[in-house]
Amino acid sequence: MTYIYPLSGKSSADILQRFKEYQAEVENQLGKKIKRLRTDGGKEFIKVMGQHLKMCGIIHETTAPYTPEQNGVAERANHTIVERVKAIIAEAKLDRKLWMELASAVAYLKNRSPSSAVPTTPYEMWYGERPDLSHPRTLGIKASIHILKQKRIKLDTNSHVGIWLDTAAQTSTGSGIHSEDVVFDEKFYNPEANTENVQVDEPRILHDSIRVLLGPPSDQLPTPPATELESDDESESDQEEITVPPPPAIAPKPTISTTSEQGQRTSSRSNKGTLTSTRFEEENFDRPRRQMKAMIAKVLDPNDEREPQMYQQAINHPTPSKGWEKAIIAEFNALIKNGTWILVKRPWNRKIVSCKWVFKHKKNAIGRIVRLKAQLCARGFTQIPGVDYVDTFAPVVKMASIRILLALAAIYGWEIQQMDVVMAFLAGYLTEEI
Repeated sequence: MTYIYPLSGKSSADILQRFKEYQAEVENQLGKKIKRLRTDGGKEFIKVMGQHLKMCGIIHETTAPYTPEQNGVAERANHTIVERVKAIIAEAKLDRKLWMELASAVAYLKNRSPSSAVPTTPYEMWYGERPDLSHPRTLGIKASIHILKQKRIKLDTNSHVGIWLDTAAQTSTGSGIHSEDVVFDEKFYNPEANTENVQVDEPRILHDSIRVLLGPPSDQLPTPPATELESDDESESDQEEITVPPPPAIAPKPTISTTSEQGQRTSSRSNKGTLTSTRFEEENFDRPRRQMKAMIAKVLDPNDEREPQMYQQAINHPTPSKGWEKAIIAEFNALIKNGTWILVKRPWNRKIVSCKWVFKHKKNAIGRIVRLKAQLCARGFTQIPGVDYVDTFAPVVKMASIRILLALAAIYGWEIQQMDVVMAFLAGYLTEEI
């Protein structure tokens, strides 16, 4: 048994409302209980619908993603209804807006038609009685609908003329007219689709007289046999089909002139081959063509510019207000202020570790450059492990400590502030030589 309900939107609330209507009809009219419901696992069947099914004790079965064959009965019924609706729209030339009325009518007739899945009809298996088939009509026929006296004035017509669409009026979308006083015209199909009295002209066959003219001398090109078809004055039965074989291919292809019995045809115009129009007098067609050039513009985002790789690139970079130069000066002043090194003479058995400037863009959350940063870094890769150094240390904070601080701030309602130290050093002094 197939039920069909119109939906204004594919939301959980709309689907739940329609399911409650179906559930109430099954329980009140048939005295039965719904035990299982199988859906395709869509989101509209999970949240609100899932809670209702749990409250009613209904088992909700879902199919695997992209496997409609697991719900084959419903999918085949849906396919059958859609294809029949498309056929009715094409045959009766109806508006596609009436698809819901047609779909409900197709489902109504499908439930009352014999099926190989059941011994009788789905309607009889569902309700336990035979269906009444005295009222269904051909979809798309002409219908004259009587207008009540209360809804017309003196000079109005007594009836409307429409097209019969929906057999199951209880599932209509409300776009039609429901009346019990209707007269049907079974002989009159949709006037736009009625082609019973249309006369189709038979295709006319025209027989033209074709004369094959004589070709050039035989030493240049073989002359095909001359043939002549019958004129259109003769009957079709007296005509004889003649096939003219094409001439053999000859390379190089000679020039073929068409002749007649009166001789070679010549033109009587004295100005043949001469340009007489003055429209393009001023145009000089002998001058060389001008080469066309296209200028391609490229929009550059200043926030996507590349960072300098060398000191000279940073110094000569066209940054407003010499941003990279100011960043280098700020880094160098900070190193001198914090006493990062002391200048001494190099021992004879020590190797100097060189340094390099590293330039970075500091960006905010939306990717805009807010600050230029320059760092003077030692080239530690020039040292040899085990010879120049033994152990390495990199003091970093543990993520567990940060999580504890954030948890305490959330519990006690503390405010968290973040800051950036331009240059941070450990408060310690080295006694070893490096």
